[in-house]
Amino acid sequence: MATTLSSFLKPLNLDPAKLTNLTLEFRKTFEELAFDSSQQFLPTPITLPKHIQEFNGLVLAIDVGGSHLRVGLFGGAGEAEISLVDGGDYKVIPEDIKAGTAEGLFSFIGKHVVSVLQSYEDGVSHNGGEPTDTNDGSAKDRLGSSLPVGVTFSFPMIQHSIGEATLMPLGKGFTMKPGQKLDELLLAGYEEHARGIPTSINRTDGCTNGNGHHRNCGEVLPRLTIKAITNDTIATLIAGRHFSSPDDYKSLQPKTTNQDIILGLILATGMNATIALPYFALLSTKTSSPILPSTKTTSETKQRILVNTELSIRGTSPPLQTLNIITPWDTVLDKSTASPGFQPLEYLTSGRYLGELVRLIFIDWLVNVQNFSLQSLPPRLLRPWILTTEYLSTVVAVSNSSRKLAERLTQDFPPTTPSTANTFTWSPQQTETLSTIAQQVQIRSSRLIGAACIALLLLSGDIQLKARQTPQSSNIKPNRSSKESKEIAIAYTGAVIEKYPMYLATCQETIDALFFSLCNNDDGVERIVLNKVMEGGLKGAALLAVGELVKVERQM
Repeated sequence: MATTLSSFLKPLNLDPAKLTNLTLEFRKTFEELAFDSSQQFLPTPITLPKHIQEFNGLVLAIDVGGSHLRVGLFGGAGEAEISLVDGGDYKVIPEDIKAGTAEGLFSFIGKHVVSVLQSYEDGVSHNGGEPTDTNDGSAKDRLGSSLPVGVTFSFPMIQHSIGEATLMPLGKGFTMKPGQKLDELLLAGYEEHARGIPTSINRTDGCTNGNGHHRNCGEVLPRLTIKAITNDTIATLIAGRHFSSPDDYKSLQPKTTNQDIILGLILATGMNATIALPYFALLSTKTSSPILPSTKTTSETKQRILVNTELSIRGTSPPLQTLNIITPWDTVLDKSTASPGFQPLEYLTSGRYLGELVRLIFIDWLVNVQNFSLQSLPPRLLRPWILTTEYLSTVVAVSNSSRKLAERLTQDFPPTTPSTANTFTWSPQQTETLSTIAQQVQIRSSRLIGAACIALLLLSGDIQLKARQTPQSSNIKPNRSSKESKEIAIAYTGAVIEKYPMYLATCQETIDALFFSLCNNDDGVERIVLNKVMEGGLKGAALLAVGELVKVERQM
């Protein structure tokens, strides 16, 4: 009997029973990792922060992602509000920079930082790509001789203080060696390009700013003082917890809604999550670090600390393997990566890998089911990593015409020449097959993320399992701090969850289904919602830097 596409793709299916079991296994695994893993569920020097009160001045925010760089200047005028005043535009990180040295990457970052600061001093703000004249002598003069910096770095790292960190193995196509100090690399990259560069202030008052601090015309750009380093999930959680208007990153106003946000999610080139956990959920050696905020006895305190889960790496794999979620296609993909076995959950869910996974499945179907030879397939389609998740999102998934999609695919992946009777061509039927494969890969990814989110919230105690499903081994008590009706919000950002058609909707449907089938609402939690936080990495970096500045000012 001929193999149908539906039966061929059956290994990708996550039915309700398997999804429920996966969620429970994830929760058990996460509890174990939180308690004893040295590579995952890493405590940070950050507790759930309060809203900033007042800030007057400038901070520089740097957001280094898996495929992009963003640099922005944020300013405050003595109120509980900060705004983007310069920069904010995307800068793609070239593949040769990723594959090079740490010094090369941070030189690239430093060059872009210098470009933003120079444009600000020139009086022309790019402000997210919209040039704005700022040459009024007011905000510009506040740049000063030293500029505080907040950094979001979307890779594994070990933090030694709020402003110091050491690189761990990176992944996402980056090959630089671990163990190097992030803060030192960043400052060195900036100094390389800032050294000796004159400011272009040309004023008649002798270049004295409004605060009376003299800066000589021709003086080099300001020194950078790193106030805070964090990862993208923490930054997104911080930004979502503090501010409303998620679609407007230029004006950040205090959040007034009653949602409780204790989980941050990134789903872009890579994936990760940050969760606010009680101290007692972590091994004592993790919480005894001098960099962590002081607290009472861990068994007594209700204080929470933000924990970088590094959810994607190998400690998360046992449930995926036990429940046979990892398919032969996933195994082939894993072996083709720079670090096989390093990030099993990321290989199944993130933007760097979904396109390649679809390509591998499609070629397997064509060769082993439809009996095409490799030589008869489009040569470009045979190139590893050529079919990107972005292409699937913007071309394949949005098409409503198989004929037009076939024309586009013929243009982008032309058939081999000369053609024969057995040469593959892009017929409407073949494009529908590709679309179906892409859709099934997307659905599985969305459901895996939804299951992981529910498991993390179970771990934190913010939601509870129904009595018949409560694991006997659980050490974490439910969070009973409030019985008022409320929503729990997951702050999210990233191109995959934001832009891939139906990804967000499928993820929310999965969260809804698992919450209502597995959990009670004894603590008044009515729903768990996904909340978009636009440019959370940039916002969060600025907010943490401001928080450290305000903290220092209060101590003086």
